[in-house]
Amino acid sequence: MKNNTQNLKKRPITSIFAFISFFYVVPTGILTHFGEHGLEQFHHMIGATHWTSSMIFLVSAIIHIILNWKAMKRYMFTEIEIISGFKKEFVIVFMAVTLLIILVTVPFLLSPTN
Repeated sequence: MKNNTQNLKKRPITSIFAFISFFYVVPTGILTHFGEHGLEQFHHMIGATHWTSSMIFLVSAIIHIILNWKAMKRYMFTEIEIISGFKKEFVIVFMAVTLLIILVTVPFLLSPTN
């Protein structure tokens, strides 16, 4: 059997990894789009920082999901709502993220390639 104190240490560490790496992903991702406007000499450093923090975020997010799967499953599916599916919060967030991704990516699909 697993010791519960080990799980208590893994969850916060994984969550903190994801949280802190997210704060590197966002600004470096924004800065990569402004590489032509005065940040040329830092372009490779910004790109490397963005890629590394993205990989840390991705791995820690996957581990976070694995460690918290039971709690997440319990939250998304309750005994009463098994028939109706997901909770309304999950559906709202899923739809909002999907809509934002569509709004951002569709203009690239519609623009002619150079």
